[in-house]
Amino acid sequence: MHRRSMRHILFGDDASFPIAVSMIRFITLVNFLIMGIAVGIVKKMRKKTFSDSIDKYFKFGRDLNQRDVIAVRKTVSGLIKLVYPNGEYTKDELEEILKYAFEGRRRVKEQLKKIGGMEFFD
Repeated sequence: MHRRSMRHILFGDDASFPIAVSMIRFITLVNFLIMGIAVGIVKKMRKKTFSDSIDKYFKFGRDLNQRDVIAVRKTVSGLIKLVYPNGEYTKDELEEILKYAFEGRRRVKEQLKKIGGMEFFD
């Protein structure tokens, strides 16, 4: 009786098996290269900061404590890096990002109040 290899059991006598393996290797290589480029870009962007970009157009009110201001500034900086990596944005675009940052901070504070009790109440 003739023993059959695993390749013949899975794929039969089809000659396209080596082509399929080559395609899988090619796709894996392309994904690897894209991820390497993305990691390099993110690493470079980490050195940049856009936290002072708020001061060009807006001022924080006195209702925010220092912890809130720092959190909002960092969130705005991160969102600008993602949405406008070249650092070019308008006042309206910055206002939209600022709204997201304030909404995110508000939600974090609500959760902290639920978890931490009196420490996080204003």
